[in-house]
Amino acid sequence: DLERVRQGIGDKLGILIQYASTFVSGFLVGFVKGWQLTLVILSVTPLLTLSSAILGKMTTFAATEEQKKYAIAGGIAEEALSSIRTVTMFNGQNREIKRYKSALADGLQIALRKSVIASLSLGFTFLVLYSSYGLAFWYGTELVLADKITPGDVFSILFAVMLGASSLGYAMPQLALVATAKGAATSIFDIIKAVPCIDPYSKDGTQPESFSTNIEFRNVHFSYPSRKSVEVLKEFTLLIKEGQTVALCGPSGSGKSTVVNLILRFYDPIKGNVTLGDNDLKTLNVKWLRSKMGIVSQEPILFSGSIAKNIEYGHEDVTFPDIVAAAKMANAHDFITKLPQGYDTSVGEKGVQLSGGQKQRIAIARALVRDPRILLLDEATSALDAESEALVQEALDKVLLMLCFSLLSFSKKSLDILNPMCSLYHFYHGL
Repeated sequence: DLERVRQGIGDKLGILIQYASTFVSGFLVGFVKGWQLTLVILSVTPLLTLSSAILGKMTTFAATEEQKKYAIAGGIAEEALSSIRTVTMFNGQNREIKRYKSALADGLQIALRKSVIASLSLGFTFLVLYSSYGLAFWYGTELVLADKITPGDVFSILFAVMLGASSLGYAMPQLALVATAKGAATSIFDIIKAVPCIDPYSKDGTQPESFSTNIEFRNVHFSYPSRKSVEVLKEFTLLIKEGQTVALCGPSGSGKSTVVNLILRFYDPIKGNVTLGDNDLKTLNVKWLRSKMGIVSQEPILFSGSIAKNIEYGHEDVTFPDIVAAAKMANAHDFITKLPQGYDTSVGEKGVQLSGGQKQRIAIARALVRDPRILLLDEATSALDAESEALVQEALDKVLLMLCFSLLSFSKKSLDILNPMCSLYHFYHGL
């Protein structure tokens, strides 16, 4: 889309201005030399204008649809390449190629239709222009025979107007590119102008200096926007008290991850409310709210760069000793110091240079380095061995003043690391 916009607003606009200037100059000379003959030639202008407007709209619409289809194809290619190991493991190369070709075929059909429209537009423009030339020769001859104009003036007018009209015809391919750019820009501006329901950059909302970290769900109903008919949480009520460790257990799809999403205010409940202390989450500043929480997801996401930079991502103002302390709490310090460059070791794109357990521990250190009041672990210790899990849990119990520990798993192995004071909640279809 950006490349098509660049093509449409680059030298093409300059060329269009050149053709427009030639068109105006040619017809201006024609009016000065002989206004009657020039008006006859201009009689076809309304037809040209109407056809250009209609075909231009059709071209813009086709260009927009074409970009959408090719975007789908690009998404398929990106998905396959980012998961290439899974694709090759299941011998799915040919299947992905077929999916990609099928998506390209949809875009190709629209591209062909757009090309036909552009060709018809160009052909019709020249048909009307050359027909007007024939009309001009006939009427010019009549004026010469009536001694109202000289043959020289007829040819001067014809050549001036023909040059101007030809410029209009030559401008049509450039207009097609501009129309394509307009269609691509529509998609871009739809994204730019999109207003999120929950704006993380908004300055609205309160930021209390002191607050209770009790989290309470009161008769919450929730369904995801993409599946509005499926109610994930129904009349859900839960109270998590300050300092309490809580494990949410249940089968897949029962609503465990949804609870974490609502606490982080990635979504708002359809009915009911979620409170932090005495404050409804909707009344709190979103950025402030999330700054008080640490989150470690099921799939640890690391960024290209050093281990230290990835841990520092949890809080911008931390010092190196803070980073080391967080790594020790997450039981990551020992393996980091054994690496050739220690904390300066590059993790590679998406942490490809590290094992799953190592990535998970760095992700936990990243959550701990911000000293969160509330810590949410979405099955975060699943990649660790039993000994590492126990060490991490022991460190968390000692350091954090308030721990809201959501271990979203129903496996016995994961539950064994919880301390005896942990509260266990079993989920069943959002209840």
